[in-house]
Amino acid sequence: MHPMQRSESSTPSVAPRHLRADAPPSNWGMGSLNRRKALIGGVALVLLVWHALFPVLPSLALIAAVLLAAELLLTVQLDEHRNMRLGSPFIFIAFLTHGAVVAASLQAAAWFIAQLLEGARPRATRRSLPALGAQAAHQLLCGLVGGLAVWLTLGTSPLQPPSERVAALAIYGTGYLVCYVILGLVVTAQPPKQHELPETVEHDAELGMALTFAMGAPVALFILALQSRLGYAVDLLVAFGSLAPLSYSARLYLRLNETALEYSVLHEISRSLSGSVDLNKLYPAIYSRVRQAMPVDVFIIGLLNEEHTELEVPFLVENGELLAPRSVSATETVLDTVIRTGKPLYLTHSAEEAPGLGFDHVGRRAPSTVFVPLCLGDVVIGVLSAQSYTPHAYTPQQIALLDAIARIGAVAINNAGLFAREKEVLRGREEFVSLVAHELKNPLAALLGHAQILDRRLRQFEDKLRRPVSNIQEQGDRMNRLVEDLLDLSRADTGRLVLHLQRVDLGSLTGNVVEQHQILTTQHQIVVVKAEQVPLVQGDASRLTQVLQNLLSNAIKYSPRGGTITIRVEAWAKSASDWPRNLRRTVASAACWVVVRVSDEGIGVPPDQMGRIFDRFYRANNTAQLDVTGTGLGLSVCEGLVRAHGGVIWAESEWGEGSTFTFALPVLGTEPAEFES
Repeated sequence: MHPMQRSESSTPSVAPRHLRADAPPSNWGMGSLNRRKALIGGVALVLLVWHALFPVLPSLALIAAVLLAAELLLTVQLDEHRNMRLGSPFIFIAFLTHGAVVAASLQAAAWFIAQLLEGARPRATRRSLPALGAQAAHQLLCGLVGGLAVWLTLGTSPLQPPSERVAALAIYGTGYLVCYVILGLVVTAQPPKQHELPETVEHDAELGMALTFAMGAPVALFILALQSRLGYAVDLLVAFGSLAPLSYSARLYLRLNETALEYSVLHEISRSLSGSVDLNKLYPAIYSRVRQAMPVDVFIIGLLNEEHTELEVPFLVENGELLAPRSVSATETVLDTVIRTGKPLYLTHSAEEAPGLGFDHVGRRAPSTVFVPLCLGDVVIGVLSAQSYTPHAYTPQQIALLDAIARIGAVAINNAGLFAREKEVLRGREEFVSLVAHELKNPLAALLGHAQILDRRLRQFEDKLRRPVSNIQEQGDRMNRLVEDLLDLSRADTGRLVLHLQRVDLGSLTGNVVEQHQILTTQHQIVVVKAEQVPLVQGDASRLTQVLQNLLSNAIKYSPRGGTITIRVEAWAKSASDWPRNLRRTVASAACWVVVRVSDEGIGVPPDQMGRIFDRFYRANNTAQLDVTGTGLGLSVCEGLVRAHGGVIWAESEWGEGSTFTFALPVLGTEPAEFES
C-alpha cells in the first residue's frame, strides 16, 4: 500500500484531533509556551526584586533563581542547533562566589529545567529525558573541566571560590570551551547510526557561546566590584536588566533577517515564476526557492484531478533525489482536510509515531510535515508539501511563507497549464490547416496546369475567349497565395516556421524587389534611398523578399492616385531617437539594427484603427471605397516573418496623406562605433 493511501479494508473513522480541520496546528501554540516561560522566569525575577528590597534568600538560591530566569528569558536562538546564552554572566558569578562545582551544577540544572519547558518549541528537537540528561551532563562536565583547569593552574579547589578572580575567569572560560569543542569533535567522529549522541549533544563549537563568555566575564567582575556599594541582589538585578535589552535587540535583528529572507524569496519566486510557462522548469524553481527559506528533506507538488479524488504528483523530491511521478488518493486522508478547508496543516510526531506521509524511498519517515493548498482564489487545484526528518522543524512564519509561495506557485502552474493547452490547440490547428492546405493545393495545381494549357491553345483566338482563362489563372494564383499565407501564419504561431539563415544584404534585396514591382505600375515612382554603410543581417532571403513584396504591394494598392513610394534602407543604433517609445526596451538587445522603411502617399489609416492593422483578416474601413481585393493577411504574415527573424515591425500613418511601414532586423554580435547616434 502506498504510504499516503488508506487501506482498502479500512473503514472511515473520525480523524484524530491533530488532523481535524477544526483543530489548530499542533505546534502553533507558542503563546502557551511563552506564558509558561514568562511565568517561571517572572517568579524568579520577583524573588530577585523581593530579595533586593527585603533580603530573605541565601546567595546560592538567589543565583539559582536568576540563572533559571536567564535561561528562560534571555537565551537567543540563532538557528536549529545554536543558541546565544546570556546567562553566562550569572554562571561566572556562581563560579566566583561558590566555586566551579556549584557553578557547573547550577548551569546544568537550569539548562535542564529550561529544556523541559521549551520541549515544544518549533525549532528545537523534542528530546527524551535520558537525552536531556546526557546533554546536561555534557555541560556539567565542561564546567568541571574548567574548574579543574583553575585548580591545576592557580591551586584553587573546584569546591572553593577562586582568590585570583580575573585569571580564574579566563582559565575557567577557556577550559570550558576547549572541553566543549573536544566533546563535539568526538561526537561528530562517531558513526551516527551506532549511538544517539549526535542527536542529544550540541556538538558544534558555537561562536555564540564564546561571545557570551567574553561578555560574561567583565559583567561578573563588575557586579562583584559593586557588591559592597549597592548590594548583591541589586547588582544582579542591574545585570539582568542590562542584558534583557540586548536579548530583545538580538531577537529583533534575527527576526528582521528572517523577514528580509522571506521578502527576498517571495520577490525571487514572483520574478522567476511570473514569466515561466514550462512546467519542467517551474517545479524545480518552486522547490529551490522553498529550500532557501526552510529545511526540506521531502518536497511534493500534487495537482488534483477533475473529480478531486486523486492527487497527481508530477514533482517529488526525497532526500535530494527526484522520484518518478505518481498518483495518490485524496479522499479520507490528511490531504482531504487541506483540500476541504483550503488552509495549511502542520503535523508533528516523534520519529516512531510519524505516519508514512512521505514515500519511504530512503526508509525514513518525516516527523515534521506541512501541507499547504495550491489555491486560485477560493478554488484548491492541488497541494504542496514540505517535510523534514527533524521533529518540530517549522515555525509559524515559515509555514505562512510556504503558504504565500504556494499561492504564487498556483497562479504560475495554472498559467503554464493554460499555455500548454493553448500550444496543443495551436498545434492541432496547424495540423488542420496543413491538412486542408494540402488537400486544396493538389486540385488547385491541377486546375492551374490545365488553365495554362488552355491559355496556350487559345492564343490565336479572340480576347473574349482568352479572358475567362486569364481570370481562372489569376484567381487560382490568388488562392495559392492565400493558402501559403495561412500556412506561414500557422507555422509562425507554433514555432515551426523553418528559416534558412544566411548573411543577407537588405540593400541589394530591396533593389531586386523594386525592379520586379516597378514594371507592374505606371502610376507610381518607386525610389530607393540606401545609406552608404549598411551591415549584413542574418536572415532567410526568400522570406525577407516576401516581407518586402507584401509591403510594396500594399503601398501600390492603397495609393490609387499614384505618387512616389520611397524605400529607405539604413542602420540605426539602439539609442536612436526615431525608435517608437514602446519598442525602445526591446531594441536594446542589440547595438545595431538594419531598418527598412516603406512610405507611400496613399489613403493612410484612420487613427482609431492603427492598433489593429497587423491583426489577421482585418482591413481598415477606408479601404472599402477602393475596389481592391484583399484578405487582410499580408501584414500579419509580415509581422510573423519579421518576429521569426528576431526583428520588430511597426506602422505610422496620417489619414489621407499616406503611411510608412517599417521593419528592423538586428545585426548580431556587432557594435560599430560609426552607427552610434
